[in-house]
Amino acid sequence: MSRRDAADKALQMLGDRSFVVENLPGVVGLKSDRVTLSFRRWIFGFKDNYIIRAAYDPRLGASEIVLEGEKSRLRMVFRPTPLGLEPSIEYNGPRRRIVLPRALEAARKLASAALEKAEKELSRVAAEREAAREGGAVDRLMGDIGWIADLVMRGSLIATVKVEGGPGLMDRLLEVAKKYEGGYEAVYLSGRTSDGGEVRVLVKGGRPLGVYVKLGDGSEHYGPEALERVSGGLEVRVYGILVLPRREIVG
Repeated sequence: MSRRDAADKALQMLGDRSFVVENLPGVVGLKSDRVTLSFRRWIFGFKDNYIIRAAYDPRLGASEIVLEGEKSRLRMVFRPTPLGLEPSIEYNGPRRRIVLPRALEAARKLASAALEKAEKELSRVAAEREAAREGGAVDRLMGDIGWIADLVMRGSLIATVKVEGGPGLMDRLLEVAKKYEGGYEAVYLSGRTSDGGEVRVLVKGGRPLGVYVKLGDGSEHYGPEALERVSGGLEVRVYGILVLPRREIVG
């Protein structure tokens, strides 16, 4: 995990209004779509009710938070630096000498909270994917719906076929994959059973890279042998995958 990866993830979080409301320092009230912020410096203070808008712009590599108050307006912009994130502040309203330093302090704490959460999430994902590699190719990754969504985005749906479950299901699925593998780096097969079960198989070069099975009772199983537990007919969607995720798949 690099600092830039963590910064990019943190910027995405700062573009989420819910994250901002939950982590912004100085919030003393929350009602409907407005939050009440209090800024204090020594014995002096200023309070206003704000509507918060947050957005992440991947093209600019920055996030913007705008707080439209009844008496003031505050704008925070977050950009990546070699050490993390650096916020800049624009303020229009009364008590400028009170609000500006406290708003900058709040923005820096907000950036730190986002970076801390981003680093934890990226570390968790990296650990899970490393465990998946060690545990048998990408079998366990096949149970990660986020990873599957990324996989499907790298290709397209090319066919829907009926396949019978039971003994020999792995061979039948490999035959389906072979029929459609031309022009693709890999083939992803996603099947549903009549009792609500699910089968996911990733095939490259005629061999299975990853197998995930969820039975009708909700139990999850991994590896080609798990397919022996599947019975009945399956409706299988066939996806041609143009480019595999290189960090996870080396086969």
